[in-house]
Amino acid sequence: MVLGWASTLISPPDGDLADYMRSLAKLDALDARRLLPAHGAPIEAPRNRLHELARHRRARTAQVLAALRESPGTAGELAKRIYEVGPELIQAASRNVLAHLVALGDLGAVHNDGNLTENSVFYTSDARM
Repeated sequence: MVLGWASTLISPPDGDLADYMRSLAKLDALDARRLLPAHGAPIEAPRNRLHELARHRRARTAQVLAALRESPGTAGELAKRIYEVGPELIQAASRNVLAHLVALGDLGAVHNDGNLTENSVFYTSDARM
């Protein structure tokens, strides 16, 4: 859940962004002195890292909303507009974007064109037709 060198892939349906954010808050409340991730070195400043990860997710959510305000799109299309990664990582980026879209959908901020799939077209609530 917490890596010292990267953010964790959140991939629906098993990965849930809202759950992830709640889990970060729970870890933060523990006021741990050190985190021992399954991958990578120990995290010696857990509070800083937890806050950094939460800020990163909030910033990514803002990027998803900004991209949708420009034009509707699928998670994959939005990932290509938001992320600066090579083709070998775009699928993982698309899964992360989908997690943000699902969370935004649960809040009523975005909608999709029907059944929720990887290929659903999303748009902001104010753009809904």
